[in-house]
Amino acid sequence: MKTRMIPALILSLFISFAASRASAALEPSQVRAALPKKTESYLRDGVITGGDREIHSGIVKDVRRATNGGFERIVIDLDAEKAPYYQAAIDPTSRRILVTIFGSPKLAINAKKIVDQFRASPLVARVEFFPLVEEDSWTFALYLKAAVPVEVFELTAPTRIIFDLKAGAALIGELAPKGEAPAAKKATARAAVSRAKPARKAKSKPKPIQVVPDDGGYEGNGAASHSEDIPE
Repeated sequence: MKTRMIPALILSLFISFAASRASAALEPSQVRAALPKKTESYLRDGVITGGDREIHSGIVKDVRRATNGGFERIVIDLDAEKAPYYQAAIDPTSRRILVTIFGSPKLAINAKKIVDQFRASPLVARVEFFPLVEEDSWTFALYLKAAVPVEVFELTAPTRIIFDLKAGAALIGELAPKGEAPAAKKATARAAVSRAKPARKAKSKPKPIQVVPDDGGYEGNGAASHSEDIPE
């Protein structure tokens, strides 16, 4: 029985150590409180705290993601009147966001479904869920493909904790809505077609049957335009 408890104890100590390292030696400017709405206030390094310390019950229902307009949104769905107290430690060196939710949360997530969903993420390399070894807290980690700034805020009715990951110029194209090509690519495609048309006409040779060029306008590649809504 004691042998089975050792891995859980080691994991618990590791989580506590990682959280303490993330919050150690931080300047006051590196510790921020999450706000009840989006304010475009991003943090590259430090700790964001939020929620209500008086909440000692609640269920973590889901962790989901979506992309649009240059950022990726990650939503933690909670079955609770308010978000319990939580900490989000942003470590740009490890490219990791370590999230700990306090208040004795219960888990009702489908871990496999969430992990599979994050395979399509342009900014998150992987998500790692730690076992619920502490009675009063639960921790999971988001490992990023690049050290990007993060904004954290809360919404109610229903209760959610929101993480917006802002992409840099190199990744902005990957965050465009699926099925909609960037304007620059569309313009380049039209220019290439317009340059190609005169070349086809100039290459004509005398033939018994005269070929009449098609003057119809270019309609693109036929891909439907689609904008994926950001979840709230």
